[in-house]
Amino acid sequence: MPISRFERFLPLAAVLAAVFFAAPEILLNGMPGVTDGPADTARWLEDHEARAFIAAICSGYLSVLVLFFTTGLRQALRSRESGESTYSSAAFAGGLLLSVSAALTALLDMSAAQAAVDGRTSVVASIEYVNEFSWMPWAAGTAVLFIATGLGGLRTALLPRGLAIATVVLGVLCLTGPTGIGVFYVTPLWLIAVGLLLHRRLVRNGRAPDSSHAADTSLA
Repeated sequence: MPISRFERFLPLAAVLAAVFFAAPEILLNGMPGVTDGPADTARWLEDHEARAFIAAICSGYLSVLVLFFTTGLRQALRSRESGESTYSSAAFAGGLLLSVSAALTALLDMSAAQAAVDGRTSVVASIEYVNEFSWMPWAAGTAVLFIATGLGGLRTALLPRGLAIATVVLGVLCLTGPTGIGVFYVTPLWLIAVGLLLHRRLVRNGRAPDSSHAADTSLA
């Protein structure tokens, strides 16, 4: 089946996702943390109102783009799997949780910014305490996405061997505590690399991945 414009866009959504992933970190750079006290945090948010709201909006767009990308990733993995769609399903589940994590971050950041503008310092403090641990769903989703994509990329040869192994390692590091911080900062680069690779494969083949072909082959 010929490639549609939408199918061409799916892997490229990862490149846009990388931009919206990094943007909030840049926009909120210098923002006081929970340990600095709610008054300092509220004052910073009030003084940088536009930056705070734009950062929250970026996280919202990230949520949408991650879903588009993982849909394309699932399609690419599924087209090479024989039998059960194990790796592709797990990768999509991880991407879904990552998308929910980004949406949650957008919700918390926008709520904190609005509370600061309204002068509700105690509300800002409560939201920031929750936000302090919002990395937990991110770590879980990213770990599942990376491990499933890496193992699936190895099994189906969708990804180059080196990239697939590195992806598995990154997924494991998400679950080992402080090393997850490093994975967080590497994630935009991973999104760009995998997104461009999938798009190039899609264009080179000239046809959309056919998931039914893999299933039919396994039954032959």
